[in-house]
Amino acid sequence: MSYAMSIRGFVPTPEFKDGMTSKDFVNEMFNLFSEWNNVFLCQEKVDGWHGIVIKENGVSRWDTEVWSKYSALIDMLKYFNDFLPDDSIVAGEVGYGTEYETALALQYGYHRFTCFDLIKFNGELVKDLPVIERFNILKSYWEKSQYASQIHPRIDIIKNIILDGSADENRESARKMFWNIVDNGGEGIILKKVNSKYYFGPTCDAYKFKKYLTKDYVCMGFVESNAPTYVNAGMPVASIKCGLYINGKLQYVMQTSGFPFHWRKEFAENPNKYIGKVLEVGGYEIFKSGAMRHSMFLRFRDDRKPEDCTL
Repeated sequence: MSYAMSIRGFVPTPEFKDGMTSKDFVNEMFNLFSEWNNVFLCQEKVDGWHGIVIKENGVSRWDTEVWSKYSALIDMLKYFNDFLPDDSIVAGEVGYGTEYETALALQYGYHRFTCFDLIKFNGELVKDLPVIERFNILKSYWEKSQYASQIHPRIDIIKNIILDGSADENRESARKMFWNIVDNGGEGIILKKVNSKYYFGPTCDAYKFKKYLTKDYVCMGFVESNAPTYVNAGMPVASIKCGLYINGKLQYVMQTSGFPFHWRKEFAENPNKYIGKVLEVGGYEIFKSGAMRHSMFLRFRDDRKPEDCTL
């Protein structure tokens, strides 16, 4: 059985306007979000892999067998043998495989697991308790452990605050926490309605606010779509091929899509008009290769030269 939770709460995507910075874009998301009158447990969105640890009969394991091939993840389990009480299930983020957490691992010599929720504790199934109660049980237990006094513990607790003021107060407190996390290299925040239970699968009782980055690329062409819906409508363009100048040579680094129908049609009818032009792309992380995570097309820029688009 998989105990993973998938957050499906809707966070509005504002219209990206010329001259708007990535910070402007994120702040507009905060302004457009309409649920600030709720009471939330606001937690850091850690940059890593979602992980579930199960401890039974004194032995800890991951809830997915595929992780057994990673030696760093196998090594991490022995710390849960000491930390978790028996017959317990904890949810968290595994600091493994992402650039920010890998940098921390290189600095300290090991990867960490950041706990953010409980499913079962000391033989008691707690998934239906309000999230604030589950988290307080976890936090109280962690604070009594050896890890609470360590600078970069192998098992950590998520940064958190409670949002229980007015809608304006909640929005500004969440915004302040968000930028504090992002400005220090983190990824963002998650808002959880305090009375929500733990869902095995998708939930709309939580919302993710993630950092947003923009970068300029050179349009190197287009990828055609085979989808009948688009082909029959004369819009057979699936994505844009994006390139960067690396060591003085233009090289392909990724594809991006996320553009409305009128752009699909325009790209299909006039591809040569855009090849070689600079396009601005938005997303949630820029990898060392220059590619962007979860990218989307924003606009073309006449104020930038292709040679300015570098790794």
